[in-house]
Amino acid sequence: MQPNCHAEERLALLQFKDSFMINKSASINPYPKVSSWTLNDCCSWDGVECDEHTGHVIGLDLSRSCLYGSFDSNSSLFRLLQLQKLNLAYNHFNYSQIPFRVAHFLRLAYLDLSHSVFSGRIPQSLANLSFLTDLRLDNCALYEEFPTTIFYLPNLQHLSIGDNQDITGSIPPSVSNLTQLNFLDLPDNTFTGHIPSSLSNLTQLTYLGLSNNHLEGALPIPAPSTKRYGIEHNSLKGEISPLICNVSSLEELLLFDNNLSGTLPRCLGNFSSSLSVFDLGGNNFYGPIPKTWAKGSSLRMIDLSQNQLQGQLPKSLANCTMLEYLHVGTNQINDTFPFWLGTLPQLKLLVLRSNEFYGVIRNPETNHAFPMLRIIDISHNDFSGNLPSGYFQHWTAMKTFESTTQLTYMQASFSGEGWDSQFSYSFTITNRGKELNYYTIQDTLSAVDLSSNRFEGKIPEEIGNLKALHLLNLSNNDLTGQIPPPLGTGKHDRARISGPL
Repeated sequence: MQPNCHAEERLALLQFKDSFMINKSASINPYPKVSSWTLNDCCSWDGVECDEHTGHVIGLDLSRSCLYGSFDSNSSLFRLLQLQKLNLAYNHFNYSQIPFRVAHFLRLAYLDLSHSVFSGRIPQSLANLSFLTDLRLDNCALYEEFPTTIFYLPNLQHLSIGDNQDITGSIPPSVSNLTQLNFLDLPDNTFTGHIPSSLSNLTQLTYLGLSNNHLEGALPIPAPSTKRYGIEHNSLKGEISPLICNVSSLEELLLFDNNLSGTLPRCLGNFSSSLSVFDLGGNNFYGPIPKTWAKGSSLRMIDLSQNQLQGQLPKSLANCTMLEYLHVGTNQINDTFPFWLGTLPQLKLLVLRSNEFYGVIRNPETNHAFPMLRIIDISHNDFSGNLPSGYFQHWTAMKTFESTTQLTYMQASFSGEGWDSQFSYSFTITNRGKELNYYTIQDTLSAVDLSSNRFEGKIPEEIGNLKALHLLNLSNNDLTGQIPPPLGTGKHDRARISGPL
């Protein structure tokens, strides 16, 4: 039979509870656990875990508990000397500094203070927590230099300090000391310097997130166990080494918005059957797109936009039967319309804008071309001839509104040991001369942009069947006639007909 909790620890918990207001606006999905703290045995309290042999409090999970108020080193919490796990995430500590006495919990293995409105510096003393395996300080309004001594914690497996914005510093080569590390997430800060190549020595690492910093230098090869490699929105330079194709475990390769250059390694299209998200947009890559995209691919998203890629679209992309999103806009691709992509059963978004595509788009030879397509942008190319009425007739996903009470978005979801990840699709489209940025895309959004080509002739009646359209742009062509109903009526206020015809 488990012993009751110790009286002095029960008192410490009650005093900790009484030092805060209970304010439901302080937490997301609030669950005020301390409201149930009424029985004598604190080991039975919600959020409290006791050692089954000694009765000492060893775990405290008050995440989302609506705690509002200041938290400092005088708190009664620090009388719980046996604490091994402390989770205070999603509360509101009124911009308190993280108390330095947290480091007095010498047995602490798990510390989560994320999303709890702290402020100030990260205490250097956290590096004394030699048993620490899990440190989470995301979204805490922290600033100044990150203590590099934390990179020497011998047992650390999970380190996340994302979205603090004003944390500075660099990632030292000593990060390779964290031999147990499987999750490293430092996005949305102001880290500078190079990414140490020693990261590739972390044989347990599955998740690396360094996006939205000021990192520079060459792109290191990820560790062989890496599933998510996210280094978008930095200032990395140089080429992608073909050695990256040895990392067959990759599921997400996110290098968008850097200064990477050179040609793409030929192996990129078929090196990993598990690769699902492939985002190299916003760089300076040139030359051809890799020709071979293997059958059995798990790819759901390919973004090669805003580069200087040339040549043709490889027909082997049709092997990527799980593909939902293909964006190759703003390159120098010279090709005819890729009608063969119409065989992809899941393709929802196709963007070919601002390239050198040309020629007549002929009607499809099948009634099932692009069955799931909801967004297509082929603007600013050199397509000519009549609009392909056959496609308008068979784009079934754009024909009916889906009534739903819950918003869902186009995204890819992933999971690993102790973590989950969602990658939201995004795109930009022109409406009435202005660019609209969709950082997330609702599953119900439908848009067609055929503007700034050399289409001619009468606007086909079949386009009126696309009743679910939110945006239709036919401007800057040589078209005649009226927009067919119901798109061309005032009753259909969801469709926007952009620009002069």
